[in-house]
Order: sequence, then C-alpha cells, then structure tokens
Amino acid sequence: MTGSNSRLWIQCQVEVGDRLRLDALGCIHDNASADPPPQWDIPARMATATAFVLLLTELAPALGPYLTGLLAPFPLYATILAAFAHHLQGPSPAIGVLRGLLLGLFAFASFFLVLAALIEPVGIALAFGAATLVALMLQGGSFWVLQRVWK
Repeated sequence: MTGSNSRLWIQCQVEVGDRLRLDALGCIHDNASADPPPQWDIPARMATATAFVLLLTELAPALGPYLTGLLAPFPLYATILAAFAHHLQGPSPAIGVLRGLLLGLFAFASFFLVLAALIEPVGIALAFGAATLVALMLQGGSFWVLQRVWK
C-alpha cells in the first residue's frame, strides 16, 4: 500500500472501531414526535456553519492541508447538527444525530477505501462503480441492522 492508501486504511479501522464502540453502548431510540423547529433554526445553522468554515479557512495555513481537510467536513457539520439538536430537543436527539452520522461515515470510509485501492489499477469508471456499490451495500446493511435492533 502506498502512504495515502495506508492512511485511508487506518482511518477505515478507526471508523470500524467507532462503530463497534457505538454498538456496545446500546441504542437509544426515541419515537416521540418533535415540535417543528423555530423559524430561525435553519438560518442560524447556516450562519454558524459559514462562520466555522471562514474560521477554518483562516486557520488553514497554520493547520496545514491534511488537518484542515480532516476538520472541514464531518467534525464541523456534526458539531453544528448535534449542538442544535441538543439545544432544541435535548440529549437523545443529539445522540441520534451522532449515531446516524457514524453509521453513514462507515459507508463513506469504505467508499474512499475502495476508490483509493482501485482507481489506478482498474480506472476511474470501474473504481467509482465498485466504490459506490460497496458503500450502498454497507449503508443498506447498516440500515437493516439498525431496523432489527430498534424493533
């Protein structure tokens, strides 16, 4: 494996470990219906996300491209979504946001692992096709398991 592939493999292992720890904690599922969010909710989320992105852009030269790239997508929006869910509805919905994100990241990590492993040997089209298929299968499997656990 090349250096970038080995880093991707390590990240995939971290995602698997996170998933297993999450499963060990048990599931919290609240079927209570939530009140509709206030009118300011979406604009406030947009403004918060924009402020964080601008801050991260300013810090990018000091953080470097690798750390900036790691912080930009998931920790940033997961923090915003979980914080707003917690503020508006309490801890259970915030945990649900993070659990759903973690389950989605598992398929996301597998997509990029397969893509990185296949893009040079088989070409772009086949690599993206295989990566998409693997991600869809893992996401479907995660959804299936979640449905069985929550019944």
